[in-house]
Amino acid sequence: DILKYGSKIYVVVNVSGSVEVLDAKTGRSIESIDMKTSAGVSKQPRYAAAYGGKVYVTSFDDTVTRIDTVTLAIDGSVKVGRDPEGICIKNNKIYVANSGGLDYATGNYDTTVSIINLQNFTVEKTVEVGTNPYQVFADSEGDVYVTTRGNYADIAPAFKKIDTNYKVTTINNVQVSEFTIVNDKAYILYNEWGNPSTIKVFECNTEKVTAENFVTDGTSIPNGYKISADAYSGEVYVTTSDYSNFGNVFCFDKDGK
Repeated sequence: DILKYGSKIYVVVNVSGSVEVLDAKTGRSIESIDMKTSAGVSKQPRYAAAYGGKVYVTSFDDTVTRIDTVTLAIDGSVKVGRDPEGICIKNNKIYVANSGGLDYATGNYDTTVSIINLQNFTVEKTVEVGTNPYQVFADSEGDVYVTTRGNYADIAPAFKKIDTNYKVTTINNVQVSEFTIVNDKAYILYNEWGNPSTIKVFECNTEKVTAENFVTDGTSIPNGYKISADAYSGEVYVTTSDYSNFGNVFCFDKDGK
């Protein structure tokens, strides 16, 4: 993952086990923060979120690590579910999607989102959302949306919502591979191998799909991999990958061209 927060950029390096800190203006390295166990093995850091002068990083050693952005030192760690992936911060809480993905061979995935209190940095609630949780993003009303990836066999991926009372509901008839939320719009990328990927637009306030296909100029997106959006320009970025050839980055304007 990569995250710009304040004057710095934080680059989460999974296999090597580090968070590389760069100066946002110059791109120069400021610090390399070790993300390894006491035995010197990579914690496999995954995704990052920031709030209140801290950066929070999920890792596959079942933890969330807290980094102080002034000292660039690790000043806290909390145990969550298995193999946490996505992370977001809303309602003075940290929401962490626990995938259990390292147990894919047995199919024993995690099914929970851990909710961490920001003040005391402890898990205050664990919410059942479905098999293999992956991404979490929040809207302005405090609702948190979650993707679950299923088991790649007889349990399909799903799109869920956790409301401010921690009630979980399923958003039906929306297929999701990757998504992001910007300005209360969820841009939802769905990739089905062998077919061009699609992008839907889902309005979080009304909880309705407002565009079945965001792309309006006929551009075909093969093997869509990740999606992001710019809150200011409305531009949407999509990367592609088939895991063996060079991929592309598509940039669409706010009108889907």
